[in-house]
Amino acid sequence: MKYIATFYSHFGAIRFKREAPEGVINIELRPVPRDLSSLVGRVHPL
Repeated sequence: MKYIATFYSHFGAIRFKREAPEGVINIELRPVPRDLSSLVGRVHPL
């Protein structure tokens, strides 16, 4: 299953990627899509 996690700042996203367990989950940092920008701070299943 794929998820989108949104953060209040780019710092939070970078920290999440840095502290995530290596090899357990695949993390890609991307700009927040406009339709999700109002839902910042949540995890959204795709």
